[in-house]
Amino acid sequence: MRIAEVATLATPVSRLGSGSIEAVVWHLTKGLIERGHEVTVFGAGGSTPPPSADFVATLPGTYGAGGLPEDWRVCEWENVARAVSQSESFDIVHSHNYLWGLPLEPMCRAPMVHTLHLLPFEDSRRLVHLHPGSTVTAISRFQSREFLDAQPVTVVHHGVDPADFTFRAQADDYV
Repeated sequence: MRIAEVATLATPVSRLGSGSIEAVVWHLTKGLIERGHEVTVFGAGGSTPPPSADFVATLPGTYGAGGLPEDWRVCEWENVARAVSQSESFDIVHSHNYLWGLPLEPMCRAPMVHTLHLLPFEDSRRLVHLHPGSTVTAISRFQSREFLDAQPVTVVHHGVDPADFTFRAQADDYV
């Protein structure tokens, strides 16, 4: 399967990056490639996607970097629009950028799935209501319940790579 993963542009996509969504996209991409899929990641320049992933640097950097627009919404719109403009190359487009892809779904030449990685704000609910046939997933049952009357199709929990965590006999003060 040929899959487009549309990351957010807050930070570059990387395995242990500071941006949580970008790291989730990295790990998801790695897992999909290990299962035999061809994955293209759309993200900020400076990203280091997993080996074997194709990468499209939608913008040369993150929000406001090097003269880029500082308005994160403009950058995110640019990112998902780039993926949709290339959608004939994919079997599915998976957008992680705050549901900005919902209005573009009718123009997408591949099915789209949208994952919201935070609690829905009022505009998220409104977008879902404007696009009732869209496939929106939640990352937890709690988040799904927060959508109220605009329930996501399913819950897909974030995964972690246990190899990234070392057992410590003495507990620290954080999880």
